[in-house]
Amino acid sequence: MKNIDIFTPELKFTERGSRSLWKEMAGKVVLQSNINASNIKQFLYSQFYKFTGHKIIGDDYTNGSFFYVEKYDPGHGSSSGVISPTWWVMIGIPVLANRFREGHSPYSLEGKYINDIYPKYLEKMKGVPLPRHTLGESGGSNVST
Repeated sequence: MKNIDIFTPELKFTERGSRSLWKEMAGKVVLQSNINASNIKQFLYSQFYKFTGHKIIGDDYTNGSFFYVEKYDPGHGSSSGVISPTWWVMIGIPVLANRFREGHSPYSLEGKYINDIYPKYLEKMKGVPLPRHTLGESGGSNVST
């Protein structure tokens, strides 16, 4: 079964790289029959690593950080190719896991993440600089409120 059910609808992103990653995962990740409510998060973390080359499970990405993945950079915009593992840990993976647990419903518990956790994420990421690779010498922050 393809997990288009859990990837639709798309969430709100602050970085273009995360949106590109979401779209690629939606089209390529297949939920195997051994995936269940108790291991869905671990599976999604492993898929994140498979697509980005960055492990997020066990690492403390809740303090705010970004990394750059060239394949998600179409060449325009300061956040092209930029991914926030903090967003994936705080919002993306919990929403996908909850959609899976609630029978692939695209709206299960989503309000909690969008209304409660998303503002906390924005506050945490405010002022966190994007990777230098995408910014030249000027630097800058990706998140504004």
